[in-house]
Amino acid sequence: MFFFNTVKRKTQRYSLRKGYARIVEAPHKGLSKKTSSLLVLFDGTCQREATLQKLSDIFNLEVANITCLVFNNKLPKMQKIPPVVCPEDFGFFGKLRSEDIRTILTNTYDVLINYSKEDNLYTNLLLLNAKALFRIGFSDRYREMYHLTILDKSDNCEVLNEAVEKYIRILNKGL
Repeated sequence: MFFFNTVKRKTQRYSLRKGYARIVEAPHKGLSKKTSSLLVLFDGTCQREATLQKLSDIFNLEVANITCLVFNNKLPKMQKIPPVVCPEDFGFFGKLRSEDIRTILTNTYDVLINYSKEDNLYTNLLLLNAKALFRIGFSDRYREMYHLTILDKSDNCEVLNEAVEKYIRILNKGL
């Protein structure tokens, strides 16, 4: 079993590197003046409801128009409810097995915000599969996957919220 899991993770990393090159080479479409859809990735440590309310205020969206995905690394399969993603949802080459999650990621979003605090193969695969025009996240190993990165050693969600509010206001003035 150990050998099988090692081979599986290596093929998933290969898929990540291949997709990463595709994202870096793709032209950036930019941020539109009016944001109509938002995708937020959590890792389970941020206060979800408070963060969603803050993002709703920043982007002038209803909370219902904000789509959330939560990645949990150690979630038993019986407790899994959508939109929670765990490592078992990924196939051998990093493809998603869950049709619900795949449907969420194939929709095109104006903005994607990643609140994940650790650099993780599975969250990077989620970022890779998501179709977003503008990506925001903490500065980590794969900075080129984001259009706006926030450097914060404590990985505080409030710091990211404040930076998002500040830079979105600046970007919207320039449009």
